[in-house]
Amino acid sequence: QQGGPRSCGASRKLLAWVRRGKRGAAAAVGRSHMPGHTGHVGPDGCAPCHPTVPAGTFLHSPCSSRAIDSVCTPCPAGTFSAQPNAFPECQACYECDRQAFQSVLSNCSATSNVVCGCEPGRFRDCLDERCSEFSCRQCQPCTGRLIQRPCSGAQDALCGSCKPDFYAEGGECRPCSA
Repeated sequence: QQGGPRSCGASRKLLAWVRRGKRGAAAAVGRSHMPGHTGHVGPDGCAPCHPTVPAGTFLHSPCSSRAIDSVCTPCPAGTFSAQPNAFPECQACYECDRQAFQSVLSNCSATSNVVCGCEPGRFRDCLDERCSEFSCRQCQPCTGRLIQRPCSGAQDALCGSCKPDFYAEGGECRPCSA
């Protein structure tokens, strides 16, 4: 849900009512909060004087007392926050590197960064241990060879020996003459 800053007073009342359920829902209506309540209301709710705001939002203004709530604001388009946080702004979404033949596997949302992968016919060549930086290399074709492992987004193809009716010459497999 997009929108501007909001306070969470009404959300606290609703949460108190929902949490009490059949055990006195009527008594909970009108209370501003449950004693000790620090949970969030819904996927984009706030909590009374809680130091963090939910994923998908940023802290627009912190609370100053239990009577004055924190104000959280949804992340604008092109930004995200994946976890509860106390940041004054959301993080910018990463962009897949088209020059490295990366493609978008899942788009950026308010709660998750973009996920990049490789275009079909290419595999991930990691540039660091966690593979957070990578380029996409062309899969080897295995022309005239048996394929022991097909190329995938994670690894290159593993080519085996020559196919039947092919013979090896100079590191290549050539078709036998009829």
